[in-house]
Amino acid sequence: VMNQNNSLFHYFHYFVEYVNRCQFMLQQGKPVADVALYLPVEDCFAKDSMDQMPLNFRIRDHFATGPITGEFSLKNANLHHSNVIHSILQTGYDFDGIDFWSIGQKARVVGRTLQCGDCNFKYLVIHKTRSIEARAMLKINEFVMAGGYVLVTGFAPSEVRTSVDLSTEQILRAKRALKILQREPGSKNQSWHVGKGIVGFVEGEDE
Repeated sequence: VMNQNNSLFHYFHYFVEYVNRCQFMLQQGKPVADVALYLPVEDCFAKDSMDQMPLNFRIRDHFATGPITGEFSLKNANLHHSNVIHSILQTGYDFDGIDFWSIGQKARVVGRTLQCGDCNFKYLVIHKTRSIEARAMLKINEFVMAGGYVLVTGFAPSEVRTSVDLSTEQILRAKRALKILQREPGSKNQSWHVGKGIVGFVEGEDE
């Protein structure tokens, strides 16, 4: 649309230069986010298309509380709400999303934190996630054992997703590790020690 036939074309470079300066400034410094929010990519893959755009919306809607909104508008932004994310922010923490690939391939446990990119996460929140990829589950287990905190909300994961590049021994270890996230039947809110860390469970997503 923005070409020589558009009356704004000769001035458009001013806008581009402004955007460039803003992008440069926004990339300075390092993020501070104590909470990693697990993105349920495995669950989305299991029941829908693997195309990027539908995946983005499925993940967004997974955390939504109340009506599911359409695409982009200020009205939709004001309507769209997540009790889980609202609770994290209201408690005074910031968060970043993390998926199975980021945890399994890029994250490492440093001291009592889960380090991924520039973030050093002290807490991991797993919200209404049914399945976790095996390599990610092994890293989550390592994080808790080292002293990390994992909060499970809604219900606990019940399945490990596997891939062809994992050994049988790794898959079995991941399935055993999954049990650290599962509470005792009939209990509502509780927490338990795993290694040096703690796993907690809350039923309500605004808790």
